Amino acid sequence: MKFYKLNTPNVSVELFDNEVLTVNLNSGHYHSIHNSGALFLTSLLEGNSFDTALNLVATHYNLTTESITEDFTAFVNDLTTNELLLAVETPTKSIETNLLTLLNTVYDQPLLEVHTDMEDLVLLS
Repeated sequence: MKFYKLNTPNVSVELFDNEVLTVNLNSGHYHSIHNSGALFLTSLLEGNSFDTALNLVATHYNLTTESITEDFTAFVNDLTTNELLLAVETPTKSIETNLLTLLNTVYDQPLLEVHTDMEDLVLLS
C-alpha cells in the first residue's frame, strides 16, 4: 500500500469549502486544489492509503477506480514533485479534517494549480 504525508514543516495546508490551499515555504509557491483533487488529498492527509482515497473519489463521483487511477497517479506525482507530499511506509495523519464540502458533483480531473506571484513575499518571512 502507498501512503503519503504532508511535507512538514516545509508545507502548510488550509481547507476552504471545496478547496485546499498549500504553501511550500521553501519554494515560496502556493497551490490551489479543487473538487476531486481536494477530496483525494484530504483523504491522503487523514492517513488513508492511495487506494482508499481513490475509492472515496470513485464512490463520490459514481465512477470506477480503474477509470480514474491514471488521473490520480499523475496528481500524486505532481504533489511529490512540488515537494508537498512525502511517500511514507505507514499511515500518517497530517491533518484533522471534516471541513471539506464538495460543491461540484461532476467529476473533473484533479489539478494542482501552482502560483508563484507571492514567491518573494513568502521567501522573505
